[in-house]
Amino acid sequence: MSSVSRHATVRLGRVVANTGRDVLVLIDSHAEERPTLRMGDVVLAAGRNEPAVGVISGINAPAPGLEGDGEDLWVIQVELTGSLKSDGDVPVYSRGVPASPALGSVVHLATTPDLKLLHRNADETALPIGDVQGINGVKATVDPDMLLDGGFAIMGASGTGKSASLACIVRALLRARFPIHALLIDPYNEFGTSFGKAASVIEPRPGLFPHWLLTYDELVWVLSMSGDDLDRDERALLDQAIPSARRNFLQRHGQIMGSEGVSIDAPIPYRVTDLLTFIEKAAEDLGHSLAVRSRLRGRLMTAIADPRLSIIFGTAATTDNLSTLLCDLFRLDRSPPLAVLQLGRLTAGLDKLIVSVVCRLAAALAEWSGISRHTLVLMDNAERYAPAEVQDEASRFARDAIRVLGGRPRKLGTALGLTASSPRNIDRDVLIRCGTMFLHRMPSTLDGDAVEEILSEPAPACIDSLGALQQREAMTVGRGISFAGRVMMSELPAVAIPGSRPMPTLGEDIETEIAETINRWRRFGAGEAPPSADNAA
Repeated sequence: MSSVSRHATVRLGRVVANTGRDVLVLIDSHAEERPTLRMGDVVLAAGRNEPAVGVISGINAPAPGLEGDGEDLWVIQVELTGSLKSDGDVPVYSRGVPASPALGSVVHLATTPDLKLLHRNADETALPIGDVQGINGVKATVDPDMLLDGGFAIMGASGTGKSASLACIVRALLRARFPIHALLIDPYNEFGTSFGKAASVIEPRPGLFPHWLLTYDELVWVLSMSGDDLDRDERALLDQAIPSARRNFLQRHGQIMGSEGVSIDAPIPYRVTDLLTFIEKAAEDLGHSLAVRSRLRGRLMTAIADPRLSIIFGTAATTDNLSTLLCDLFRLDRSPPLAVLQLGRLTAGLDKLIVSVVCRLAAALAEWSGISRHTLVLMDNAERYAPAEVQDEASRFARDAIRVLGGRPRKLGTALGLTASSPRNIDRDVLIRCGTMFLHRMPSTLDGDAVEEILSEPAPACIDSLGALQQREAMTVGRGISFAGRVMMSELPAVAIPGSRPMPTLGEDIETEIAETINRWRRFGAGEAPPSADNAA
C-alpha cells in the first residue's frame, strides 16, 4: 500500500465480504489493539495495484463474547468511495474504484498524512474552508474550479450557520484572488461588512433597475400592485405601446433595427412619456376605448408616484445605462471583484422582481459575451426566490429566471451559489443543478432523504447524522469537494459574521426615536431594514 508504507499504520482486519460498493471487514480479535472506531472514519484496503479508499458506514458486534474474555466478533461495513492512484512519488485520490478489494485484503485505518493527501492539504490550488472534524491538523478544502463548475448549495435549519458558511466560502475565493466577477443577493442586508474592502455594497436607489429592463409580464405585475389585475383590453394596449416606445427611443438616437422589428421584451430603453403618448393618441386610431385608455394611463401615473417603485420609476430621464449597470453588478471592469446587492428595504415582493431582472441579466451576459472569467451569482435564503411551491407571480418570475441562469451551459462559466433552510423548500430544478453541497444540521429525516435523491454522487456514509451536527459543522459532498465528510467551517471575524451589526439602544429622548421609527416605516424603510425572524444565519 504505497500511501501508507511511509507511516505508522493501524491494522483493523481483513475483508470478509464484498458487494461491489460496500465491503465487510472482520476486525482483528486482539482486544488490546482494537482502535476506537466511529462512523465516518476513513480506511484503506489493499488492492492489486492501488489501495481502495472507504468510509465506515456501520459498526456492529454480531457475536459478542459471553465471558468478557475480549474475544468479541467485531464487524464494520465500509462504503468504498475511490482509490489512491500512483502519480510519481505522491499518490492521487480518484473517485471510483477500478477493482474492489479481494476477500482477505488487509484493511488499515487512514493516518493523518493519508487524510491530508485525500483532502489536498498540500495542493496550492485547493482553498481551505475549515477543519476536518475530529482530525487535528487536517484542513478541509474546496477545488474552486469544480466548485464553480455547476455551482453549490448550502442547506440547514435556521441558525445553523448557512450564511456564515456562504461568507466563509466567498472569502476563501477572494483571498486566493480567484478570477471571478461575483454578485451576492442579500435579502436582509446582512452581508454589508462580511467582506471588507473586497466588496462593493449596492443599496436600492431611484432608477437603479429602470422600467425598460422589465419584461412585459413583469410590467403588467407592477402596474397591478395598486389595484386589480390588468384586463385583456389593457394588456392588448400595453402590448402595442411598449414596442412603439422602444422604437421611438432608437429613432431618437439614430439607431435602426433590422426587418425583424423590436421585441417587446428586448432591453431597449424607452420613455414612460412615449407610453402615455401612444395610449392617448395612437391607441384611439387602433380602436381602443376611452375607458381602457384611461384605466391604463391611471395605472402608469399611480406607479410613477408610488414611493415603493422608485427603484423602477425613480428617474425622469431615460438613458441607456445598461453597460454601467452590468459593470457595477458583475464587476466586469471594476474593483473590488464582489458586489453585495442589499434588498432588505424593498417591500411588496419587489425584491423578487429585482432578483428576476438580475438573474436575467446574468444569463444574458453569459450567453452573449466572450468574458472568460467565472460569473458567480450568490443568493442567501434562496427558497424565497425559487420556492418549491410558487404562491405568487413575483416568485414565479424569480424562480423562472433562476432556472434559466442555473441551466446555462458550464462552458459559459456561470455558476449559482445559494443557501436554503431545507431541500424540500427550494425548487428541485434549481437545486439539482448544484454540483456541490454543504449540509448543516437538518433534524428531519425527510430532508436527508431529499438530499440523497438529488446528489450527483453517492451520499457520504455519515449523512444519517445530519440531525446531530454542531453549529458551523457541515457535511460536504460533490464536485468541488476533494473528499466528502464532516467539516467544521472556519470561524469568521466578528465583523464578518452576517447580521453582526450591533443592536441599537434607546436613548433618553424616547419620543423622538419613536417618531423617527414611524417616519421610516411610513416611508417604506428609508432607514435600516426591520429585523426579521427569517434572517437567522
